[in-house]
Amino acid sequence: KLVIYSPVEGFITQNSTILVQGETEPESQVSINSQEIKNSEKGQFKEEISLAEGVNTITILVKKKHGKTTTETRHVVYKNKP
Repeated sequence: KLVIYSPVEGFITQNSTILVQGETEPESQVSINSQEIKNSEKGQFKEEISLAEGVNTITILVKKKHGKTTTETRHVVYKNKP
């Protein structure tokens, strides 16, 4: 399982960073945009990532112990304050 709490698809922000939060099965390996991150004993994870101006693609990949992978993709728009 892979549940993404934030961000929602198509989210628009004026902040240069965004918090990616979600949950997966314990002991799974989580990576966001190919960067491995730690998850809790319960499988929860959160990571703040930097955004470039315009549309950002955030890819969350979960790999189970047995090698099965699940991927979720979110697109976030960063609009710099005028």
